Amino acid sequence: MFAFAASHRARAGLCLLICSTFCTTVRAQVDFNRQVRPLLAEHCFQCHGPDAEKLAAELRLDLEAEAKSSAIIAGSVADSELVHRIQSTDPESVMPPGSTGKVLTKAQKDVLRQ
Repeated sequence: MFAFAASHRARAGLCLLICSTFCTTVRAQVDFNRQVRPLLAEHCFQCHGPDAEKLAAELRLDLEAEAKSSAIIAGSVADSELVHRIQSTDPESVMPPGSTGKVLTKAQKDVLRQ
């Protein structure tokens, strides 16, 4: 009977491990509309949003499809121009530019890197 209880404990532990791994993986996925778009709206839409008169570099980040076809390469940090720009230390290429007075926090940059 003792071996039976131990096998149940082992099985329960394995199930807990699998569930926690699955939940962590699910949480790591970023939803563009819930997590990314609000950051872009706050920090980027002034120059890269729906206003055609203020549009800079012909880059729209307010539309997911357009953003992902140019500046955001989901799942590939090395190829994503947006990630290069938010991590840059060069005042000429960093985004958002210092002149806007907007600064991304480390947590916000982490979301955009995913």
